[in-house]
Amino acid sequence: MAPQSFAKTIVSHPLSRLICLLLLQQAAPLYALEILDDDSMAGVHAQDGLTVSVENPSGISVDSMKWVTDKGTAPIGACTGGVSNQHACTQLAATLSGTDGNPLKVNAMLDAFGGTAPGLALQLNWQPQLLSLKNLTINTPTVDYSNRSLGNIGLYSQGHLNLVTQGGLLNSTGNHSLLDFGMTGDLIYRQGAVGSPELSFGNLDFSTRFTNGAAGGHTSAYGKVGVTSEGLVISSPYTRTVFEFDIMYKASPTGAFDRSGRQPILHFGWVGGLINPEVRISGGGAAYGNYTVGSNTFYDHTGSNGGGARS
Repeated sequence: MAPQSFAKTIVSHPLSRLICLLLLQQAAPLYALEILDDDSMAGVHAQDGLTVSVENPSGISVDSMKWVTDKGTAPIGACTGGVSNQHACTQLAATLSGTDGNPLKVNAMLDAFGGTAPGLALQLNWQPQLLSLKNLTINTPTVDYSNRSLGNIGLYSQGHLNLVTQGGLLNSTGNHSLLDFGMTGDLIYRQGAVGSPELSFGNLDFSTRFTNGAAGGHTSAYGKVGVTSEGLVISSPYTRTVFEFDIMYKASPTGAFDRSGRQPILHFGWVGGLINPEVRISGGGAAYGNYTVGSNTFYDHTGSNGGGARS
């Protein structure tokens, strides 16, 4: 990856407040100061923590990025020489920038708190931004499609992620996490150069948070956000989840990823609660073998039925 521009980072910390206090004491009568230790400061929840603001008017871009699977003993980044019939390179370029003349801006806050149930709190907010993906191609040892783009994708988004976890940021021992995620925007796809027809998932609205269920009024409740032997696991007895978008089309866009004057085709929406949802994100791909049960043959995509190891 070759970033072309870098973000400006501003870090604020409670230590700066202490320095300012000491400077003020030089110009004021001296009074007794109470010394603060780590235990005292850890007892302050969601008030003092580490805040990071990233802002860049020109955005961030990556000229070339590769996702390599099953490289085996092949050199890192190579698109040939890996595991037979499995090794492949997915190639793309990416740009992340602000929208409507505004800079790219992301704010993050991390806070450790104490008390009877110590833990960590993470707050992440991002202003309207555009993630552009282009030069999306596939290259395998048998077929090289490096000159055949699969299209261009643009994701407009703004949103937030709030996570509070007792016992550590990725505590998987039980339901110890509060989660609130929300994002709105547009997902646009086109094949061909700028000005080619574009298909959109417009007015995209996706949000989910852990709750106590519909009967309890969907107030905040605890779930799990942790790492186990199965990877990253996100689960909860109940969530309130919103997932809505309009399928839209524009035959002659003005510029790239044009959101104006699109023709609506179909509205899709889910607004409601989920019971015992679970999302697992883990390493490993699909298996390539088959297995039989009686006279039936099945594709062993998990590799757990003796048909073949997972990619």
